[in-house]
Amino acid sequence: MGISESKSELGSFIRERRIELGYRQAELAKKLKILQSAVSSIELGGRSLVYYHGFNWRNMAEALQCNIKEIEKRLPKIEIQLPQTDLGWFIQNRRKELKMTIKEFARKMNIPTYRANYLEKRKHETRKYETLRKIADALSVDVSELSNFTLKCRRECTNDLGRMIREQRKNLCISGIEFAAKLGVKRQYVNQIEGGDIKMSKSEAMLKKIADVLKLDFDELMASRPGNENQEEK
Repeated sequence: MGISESKSELGSFIRERRIELGYRQAELAKKLKILQSAVSSIELGGRSLVYYHGFNWRNMAEALQCNIKEIEKRLPKIEIQLPQTDLGWFIQNRRKELKMTIKEFARKMNIPTYRANYLEKRKHETRKYETLRKIADALSVDVSELSNFTLKCRRECTNDLGRMIREQRKNLCISGIEFAAKLGVKRQYVNQIEGGDIKMSKSEAMLKKIADVLKLDFDELMASRPGNENQEEK
């Protein structure tokens, strides 16, 4: 099977230099501490511009024993990209307020620079609670400021108690699975509480746990229980 032709001048240069040095793709990948598939994609010219301009090309130059300028002059030209999501705009605006570079943001997030670029500039569905908490820490904001960027729950709350619990859980960017683990219950039980299937009329101990985990007022939770005290829990 023949070698596929590269779509970029940079990819051709890297492949030619690698072969000249007698490296296999796996060996170059090991030197760069990236996947072999990433090396293959770069050589084929399949990587996005965000990746190209966030990658540490100095490491590539050292691995290929060439001047960094030989790589830089072959990098694809990139136009200034604007965020494509509300979350992206939030990240960029806050970075500017803090006078924080994208590299500094990436370092605080403990992710590669190209991933930070992707998070800010590209349209994506990455709204995991863990990611949002890391963003909040990196940008020195309260996690509740990111609660609007979480995915909407499919099921509506049917009572004030469930609504209060869900809203506060989302404000703290705690997933349903994480919340269940903190309470020592199954995820289904959390869904039932938030959905109003469980009235909590005889569950003061559980409400106390919920209040502690979500930093809510216990008396306010008690007062929000559905009025029918005699209705048995499911």
